[in-house]
Amino acid sequence: MLAQARRCLSDHAHVHFTQASLTDGKGAGLPYELGSFDLITCTNALHYFSDPVATLRGLSELLLPQGQLLIEDYARRTFPFPWPLFEWLIKCVDLQHRHAFTLEEAQELCRQAGLEVSTATHFSIDMLWKGWALLARSRSVH
Repeated sequence: MLAQARRCLSDHAHVHFTQASLTDGKGAGLPYELGSFDLITCTNALHYFSDPVATLRGLSELLLPQGQLLIEDYARRTFPFPWPLFEWLIKCVDLQHRHAFTLEEAQELCRQAGLEVSTATHFSIDMLWKGWALLARSRSVH
């Protein structure tokens, strides 16, 4: 995804890319000053967070006062889809996978992390996969 973003935005000199691992610590463990970003995107990663509320809180600390956090991930399906079995299979293939969330659960995680969700939507990926995206901003000034 990082390589694709570099290709798509190669003519935007003000855009910089860094590959880093998120943690649940201050600033999500990223090597940036708090209050540095007007936009952070988190794509297909929420299902990897061991402590999603703490990690989202850390990401929100990196936002400027009017900054926004865009989160996108695949959606956990509900009954009658056999999601528990499906997620077990995913964990067998992807050992870092923790838990997939519904859009509603992701919105609640954001609220717990001190983020205010302004926009949230579902979308179809293909016949099997569904996804969701939400846009949030911090409720407090850092």
